[in-house]
Amino acid sequence: MLKGKIKYPGASSWVFDFSGTIQRHGHITKRGNGYLRGLLVQSAWMMVRSKSGGALRDRYAHLTRERGKGKKKTIVAIGRRMAELMYSMLRSKTDYEARAWKKPSDTAALAEEARMGA
Repeated sequence: MLKGKIKYPGASSWVFDFSGTIQRHGHITKRGNGYLRGLLVQSAWMMVRSKSGGALRDRYAHLTRERGKGKKKTIVAIGRRMAELMYSMLRSKTDYEARAWKKPSDTAALAEEARMGA
């Protein structure tokens, strides 16, 4: 139940379902802990600005430069991903294992954009 835990800081997005097949993802809910959400955003900024940012830094660069997403929106997405990683590590009682981020193929990116309604 990872999705339920991401709602605590208010970093989950609304999902609007029209006609049962089309889903649009809206803004973050902001119903959770604002202090925790702010800490996630600040740590995401530090992650993408550091030289050892790893896969999250590469993901930020891809989303902002190649996909044309806004910096602030991408930072919130990186913060949400960090929250998911931290929860997963705490749940499984494991250490963080840095992995290289693989750029999605062009067909996968186009399919995702079509699904997201962009």
